[in-house]
This record gives sequence, C-alpha cells and structure tokens, in this order.
Amino acid sequence: MSTQLIVVSMAALIGFVSLWWLSAPLRQQPQAHQRRVILLLALVILASGSVYLILGSPDEADQPLAPRLEGALTDLPPAAILVRLEQQLRVTPDDAQGWRLMARLRGQVKQYPQAADAWRRVLALNESDAEAYGGLAQALIEVDAGVVSDPAIALLDKALELDPRNMVARFWRGMAWQQQNQPQEAARLWQAMREDLPDDIPLARILDERLQSLK
Repeated sequence: MSTQLIVVSMAALIGFVSLWWLSAPLRQQPQAHQRRVILLLALVILASGSVYLILGSPDEADQPLAPRLEGALTDLPPAAILVRLEQQLRVTPDDAQGWRLMARLRGQVKQYPQAADAWRRVLALNESDAEAYGGLAQALIEVDAGVVSDPAIALLDKALELDPRNMVARFWRGMAWQQQNQPQEAARLWQAMREDLPDDIPLARILDERLQSLK
C-alpha cells in the first residue's frame, strides 16, 4: 500500500470521528457559532489519533508481525500502523504528509522524542508549515514535563507568524507567558481564543479554567 493511500485512509477515519464529535455542538449552536466550531477541526485532528488506542486486541501480541500488518488500516493496532508507516517512509522519505501522520501518531502514544523527530522531518521538507512548528514545540514541551523552554517559544512564535489562529501554538504560547510571570499576556491570548469557541467545546472549558487561574 502506498503512503498516499495510507494517508487517505487515515484522513477518512479522522474525518469521520471529527464530524461525529462535532455534530452535537453543530446541532445545538446557532449559525454564527457553526463557523467557530469548524475552526477547531485542525485541533480535533491532532487529538483524533487516540481512537487507534482501542482498535487493537491484547491477544494479538503473540501473533507474527507480517499477518498483523495485513488488512484494512483502520483494523490495525497503533503499533502495527506505525510499523507500516515506517516501512513506507523508508521507501518514500520525502513524503511530508507521511511524516506528519507519523508525528501525530507518535504524539498520541506519548512517544514525544520520536514525534519531535518526525515534525523535524516535516519542517525539513517544508519550512513554512505552521502545524509542524506548533507540533514540534508541543513535543519538546511534553519532553520537558510541561516547561515551555526558549527553543519551544521560538517555534511557537514562528507557528503564529505563519498562522495566527493556530490553536496549539496559541494555547502553549499562553502557557509560556504564564510561566514567565506575565499573566496579563497569557490572559490576553487565551481570552482571544476563548471568544472563538462555543461554550460546550472541551477546549473552551480548559481555557475557562486557565483564565480563572490567572485571577
């Protein structure tokens, strides 16, 4: 199976899960809020890899590797998906979308150093990729147990320069302001994010808590 087909298959599953997750607020919110919900799709996609954590079966651990890599991609456990993707990337190392998918999956299984390496490969292929800058920053922050270091800040600033509405970069840049004892800057950034979100979106509740902590 080509890397392109893998990416398409993954995108189809991610799109289905994302639309299912978004359907409730879309039904409940007025038309003016629907556009705001759609803006969250990129953030939802970053988190949607977690669905693969329930696709595997514990008794598959003792099975030979080759059969476990066969079949529909969405029927594979996370480890098998990663192995198949690694195989394809060895053949097509210039596939930025393949490395992007690798980075997302590595992050979802908490393999943050490997996620950071995959995001670096994306950036090596495209220096103007806002998601990759934000993703690399987040991976470095996770490696540092939540500390937003100077290198991470530089990556977040670059992500926001390329895409001022990047949710991941905006959230972690606010965390950086808070850690630097500049709560007013953190509040300014998070409040602007919060105004873009319907009340029943999980990220909205997280931002409400963060904003409350600054008071």
